[in-house]
Amino acid sequence: FGRAFAVFRLHTLFALSLTLLIVSPLTIFAIAFLLQKKGKLYLFSRKTSLEISLDEPISLYGWRGFTRFPIAFVVASGAVIGLAFLTTKVNPLIVYSSQYAVWSMMLSAWFVLAWSILRGADDMRPSALHRGYAWLWLFVGSWAVMVGVTVMEDRLRIAGGYFLFFYSSAVFLATAITLVEYFALPTISEYANHMRHDQTRHTDSPSTQRSGSRSASSLLTASAQPAEENPSGSDGHHDEEEVIPSETTPLFRGERRTTFANYSRSFRRASSGEDDTNEDEDEADALLLGAYRDEQRWSGRLPKWTWLLQFILVAPIVIILVGQVGLLVSTSMNQTGADGSPVLLVYAAMGLVSILILAPLGPFLHRFTYHIPLFLLLVLIGTLIYNLVAFPFSANNRLKIYFRQTVDLDSGVNRVELTGAQPYVRDAINYIPSASGQKIDCFPALGGRVSLTTCTWAGPEPRVVGNVSSDGEFLSSSGGYNDWLEYKVSRVGKKNRAKFQLHGLNTRACKLVFDKPISDFSVKGAAVDDRFERVPLTGSGEIRLWRREWEKPWDVD
Repeated sequence: FGRAFAVFRLHTLFALSLTLLIVSPLTIFAIAFLLQKKGKLYLFSRKTSLEISLDEPISLYGWRGFTRFPIAFVVASGAVIGLAFLTTKVNPLIVYSSQYAVWSMMLSAWFVLAWSILRGADDMRPSALHRGYAWLWLFVGSWAVMVGVTVMEDRLRIAGGYFLFFYSSAVFLATAITLVEYFALPTISEYANHMRHDQTRHTDSPSTQRSGSRSASSLLTASAQPAEENPSGSDGHHDEEEVIPSETTPLFRGERRTTFANYSRSFRRASSGEDDTNEDEDEADALLLGAYRDEQRWSGRLPKWTWLLQFILVAPIVIILVGQVGLLVSTSMNQTGADGSPVLLVYAAMGLVSILILAPLGPFLHRFTYHIPLFLLLVLIGTLIYNLVAFPFSANNRLKIYFRQTVDLDSGVNRVELTGAQPYVRDAINYIPSASGQKIDCFPALGGRVSLTTCTWAGPEPRVVGNVSSDGEFLSSSGGYNDWLEYKVSRVGKKNRAKFQLHGLNTRACKLVFDKPISDFSVKGAAVDDRFERVPLTGSGEIRLWRREWEKPWDVD
């Protein structure tokens, strides 16, 4: 790991992507068709009826868990995107030096919210179909994403979505495994027969009837005794004065006292009649046992180990491919906010990768105990507070500020400019001596860097070596700036064509700016690359020149 990499040709990647788009849904439909033919497709099934029965149909609860994963996915993903907007609004440059704090915030937010919804739904309405429905939702989503990736590979020649091919392949295999699991279940009709037998046995069993009749007759035992069995020989009506009522006095006078011994003998007589049916009852219950907690009773025969195989298929793809793509994105973009690029794009990219990393956990999240989510909740709270209030720069991650000094060679006016993110650029100006006591003018930066601010003020005259006289005093503008730039412009005949000859003092770079776009140009001694056009069809308003030698002038035609 980390010592080799695979290289694909673009047309090979396109062929693999197209094959996956065609084969994967056909395979899923074929497995579902076989399940339907076998009578084991519990997915999308509400109830089933027995052909010979006129009773109520047996509920299969086949739709239970269908909408849980998409609801949890939308809520958790929306929270991650909301955190991206919140961070952009409050402390947009925190990712500049603390990208791992941002990663921790987004990953923990998605995990905690998704777990809360899925675990809460599972506690209220447990469902053995949640994992199957979650994989189906993931398969549909990854297949739709692969359509866009394949179009980009074919039409735009972009192969950057290569990792999504492996991601979708792993999701497809995991979905196929979860459908194959259902072949281990009894058929729907077999389950319905067992359920009907189980209901009938519990409501109409002879033991229940005998037990009920004996209980009723026992209440009448005393009153049904013959008169001759009364030891006193009377009709049971003694003088009430002879018996003082107490907590041990029978409620019915003359009733014979019932003891635990009598109850035990009665219980043994009832049990002896039920022993013959125990074997049949155990055989009937075998199909309905083994379901996890209060999930559907037919789910007892589902394999208990296939989730581990699915996790092994998906986890390496996510960690190795999607994880390293996420780190590449954050490391390459986290400091682009100082260049004027939209910071929201950085947070949105990190949030999207966070969703891709954690989405395959959706089928398993409802089985997590509260310990891990509770710890991640604390991580979320801590990182959220830190990302909103912490200073975004450090000694190892210093803010980039653009500096420019403009000197008008004709008038000698000198302007100093600092361009950077607010309010940090104003803080930097406070430490510059030349800006002390000056009027500072600030305005939005030009050149498409809308998130930056440019502040300018009048600076002192440039004190370069050429401006110093023999006695050590600085020369005036007219005497010191004239030889900084030498140029000559000439028109070629009557054509719309001109020649420029430029030479700057102690510089290797120069730029020509035109009020109207030019259609073509050439530079004497410059290398020409025929693969690229020198000027676009719409023309060019700027030519940037660079040279290797200090004294050689530029000749531009």
